[in-house]
Amino acid sequence: MRRRTADDFVHQLSNGTWFVGDYLRGQGVTAMYLCTDGHERTARAISLGGAGLYRLKASAKRAAQRWIEIALDDIEALRAQSVTRPKKREG
Repeated sequence: MRRRTADDFVHQLSNGTWFVGDYLRGQGVTAMYLCTDGHERTARAISLGGAGLYRLKASAKRAAQRWIEIALDDIEALRAQSVTRPKKREG
């Protein structure tokens, strides 16, 4: 399985701005993305929202990299928690 990079999460809207999200399904303005706030939105809704839009692709890539790092930190914290948590005894 190929590791995903920041480029995989950076998308350009028809108005030329960039945003960070994970593509889910659909095409054009009805394409759905999982946004950095955890909500699913269409490309149209993202373009109207204003928050999280970037004029430069490089800025969106930096934001995507931060998003990836936060997710990886959360995964590591969950793994550490499951290793140190004692198993429940049945009975």
